[in-house]
Amino acid sequence: MQNNISGAGARLILLFSMIVLSGCALPRPGPNAEEIVAASKRAGGNLNIVLVDQQIARRAYVSPNLGFSTEFLTLPGTRTDIINPGDTLSITVWENVNNGLLVGAGQKVAKLDQIQVDQRGRIFMPYAGRLDAAGMTPDELREVITDRLGSQTPDPQVEVRREAGDGATVNIIGGVAQQGVFPVEPSTDRLAAMLATAGGVTVDPEIAIVTVRRRGRSGSIFLQDLFDNPALDISLRAGDTVIVEIDRRAFTASTACSSVRGITRSRSAFPARSIIPMCSRLFPTRGRPPSRRWAPRAHRRACHSRAAT
Repeated sequence: MQNNISGAGARLILLFSMIVLSGCALPRPGPNAEEIVAASKRAGGNLNIVLVDQQIARRAYVSPNLGFSTEFLTLPGTRTDIINPGDTLSITVWENVNNGLLVGAGQKVAKLDQIQVDQRGRIFMPYAGRLDAAGMTPDELREVITDRLGSQTPDPQVEVRREAGDGATVNIIGGVAQQGVFPVEPSTDRLAAMLATAGGVTVDPEIAIVTVRRRGRSGSIFLQDLFDNPALDISLRAGDTVIVEIDRRAFTASTACSSVRGITRSRSAFPARSIIPMCSRLFPTRGRPPSRRWAPRAHRRACHSRAAT
């Protein structure tokens, strides 16, 4: 019985010793203030350490030059009623004769769907031939088709509709719910409406940057500024690319913080005291530890004996 107790006691002592020895060098998230200063060039290290005051903070602060140019703000949007190469048309023709050009016996209505406008802006229609459709409105193209068919069938009635196609589209990529190519329509010809069509932005508006690229030029704004200022809700043009991304400016908080972490900045400056709530936990002894740390006697002895060996 005594041997069993002695064996259990020995195992308990061994377990306690392992715990104490493992605590001699606990992992830390980063260096403390004294270690950083010790690595400075003044102390023979290779780091430049600068004590930040109000003057240095003002000089070091770089504000992003965001905004849309006057051209972006004033240029009218894409006319959604203009036919473009890549568009899809639907043409309906009513004839007043029993045996018409485009219909069979006893029929008077012919519907031609999915007529593609080629890259040269042309379409082909039976009995009307090849037509230059790009740059016209549906009503203007209707008049041309009516004139072509009018010499072959009496008083044709024509209707032309522009369906959603690849002719007037905008590319949306980045931090949105649904990336893709979206047609420019009367209800989506502005920036905010197009972002909503893509399912909305998935990035925090405070750090989300929206960039519009157009024919070699670009302009960027914070998403929150778009919410606050309706004048930034610019009209979109066919071929525009809209990019939503996170503001890449960030800083690193370490030492007294519970962990080393990169903290993304907001669109505006904020005081240094605002960093403290961003740390999940603070350890005051890490920032500027005292010259001698308190530790249990058994713990110190174990560390000293480990160092001696």
